[in-house]
Amino acid sequence: MVDYLSFLMGKGSIATKQTQNLATTQGGRGWLVVLFFLLSHLACGDSVAGSRHIVETDSGELLIGEVLPKSTDSILYIRSGLLGEISLPRSRVVRLEARLPSALPGADKNTEAVKKIPNVPTAKSPQKSEVSEKPKAPQSASSKLSEKDKKPPLLDESPPELGLSDYLLGLRAPDSWSGDARVGINVSTGDSQWTQTYLRGKLEVRPKGKSRLYRFSGSYTYQENERSNGDKYRSQDKYDLSLLFRHNFKNNWFIQNTSQLRVDQKKGIDRDLSNLVGIGYSFRPLKNVEFNVGGAGGMADYNSNKASSRNGNETILSVFEEFTWKPLKRTSLVHRFNYFWNPDDDEEYNFVIKTALRVRVTDLLGFEFSHNKSYDNNTGTGNNKDDTRWLNALILFF
Repeated sequence: MVDYLSFLMGKGSIATKQTQNLATTQGGRGWLVVLFFLLSHLACGDSVAGSRHIVETDSGELLIGEVLPKSTDSILYIRSGLLGEISLPRSRVVRLEARLPSALPGADKNTEAVKKIPNVPTAKSPQKSEVSEKPKAPQSASSKLSEKDKKPPLLDESPPELGLSDYLLGLRAPDSWSGDARVGINVSTGDSQWTQTYLRGKLEVRPKGKSRLYRFSGSYTYQENERSNGDKYRSQDKYDLSLLFRHNFKNNWFIQNTSQLRVDQKKGIDRDLSNLVGIGYSFRPLKNVEFNVGGAGGMADYNSNKASSRNGNETILSVFEEFTWKPLKRTSLVHRFNYFWNPDDDEEYNFVIKTALRVRVTDLLGFEFSHNKSYDNNTGTGNNKDDTRWLNALILFF
């Protein structure tokens, strides 16, 4: 506006000279005419300045039109010569500028000066009360989109279809959950032909801010052998389930309740169901080493596939040990030992020993090498049964 006034009152203008002569010859009446002349030009300039605006949306689209007075803080109303009246949410507007036609002598009539409208809040720019001193020409819609490589989304565009892998990779367990699933297949094709399948899973739940642990675990092993004449027979079929609840209290002591079920057709055990309540102690001699030791007692319901005096309910006692060492961030060495015996019969006892090396290759995958030994001194027929296995398995972590 200052430039415009300077033009009207500057030197070398024919209109200015005529106005000055008019003011000189007619005195005070001439200055009134000059003032009316200036106000007329200012009014015309303001009306032109407020007639056209540039609106840029967050999708990269540019609109040119007149901002209507009924616009609010949340809705912007624009009248376009081509599209008519348009309403836009102000949250989608990233730029709002007014276009001033260049009416000054010597200026290019095909170009337009642009100034920012002060005190117009947008979604991504704060309010400004200062007017830019150096107006810049607005970019066309095509050049603006080519710079950002944006393409407005189509209204009828349907979302892409997701495959099964997309759903599986998007699954996420709760933060209080941790566990793994192990799968192993062993095959022998020499003189002794057999196939063994090994499955094992574990889930631990530690509620946030609570000193409790819930552990669910289970395993299944199936082996099928082939005789020299081609006949196949089941040489191993066993599974076990375990549910443990552990509550920690003062000085690293804890109480726990364990329910277990095991079935081993190879040993002749149709059912061995027990429930034990015990106490234990947890300590860390080193930062990456953890020990848990303790004892428990309870009742068991035992049933073999043959008539035996052991079948039925019996009292059972046990001791346990759990050792975990993590020499590396993704590598751990684990040792577990459980010993069970009948206090009324020293000949009835069994124990389970497991030593495993686990390596976590990624957040999802790892592998395990383990040595497993399960020994029963009396399975109900007076015979002892020893089952020792070396296993390797692929681990899926979650």
